[in-house]
Amino acid sequence: LTENKELFWSKMAQMYGRRVQPSQELKELLDQMLDPCPKKRPTIPEIRRSKWCKGPVYGKDELKVLLNKKFAMNQINKSLS
Repeated sequence: LTENKELFWSKMAQMYGRRVQPSQELKELLDQMLDPCPKKRPTIPEIRRSKWCKGPVYGKDELKVLLNKKFAMNQINKSLS
């Protein structure tokens, strides 16, 4: 991962397509967390302060609507396969 991050993320996109679209903030955090040098990896407090952890959070109602839409789309895709 650390040697060719772009190749890793492009392979992920090929494997999962539009189903998995990690944000740039998540990619950066994962890259840091997977650094082969343990001293370079973020600590738990640093992870909690990361842009990804501080990013937007869905409210209960918003999340319910979003998950219901995703579930419905998955059901449609399964029926078309």
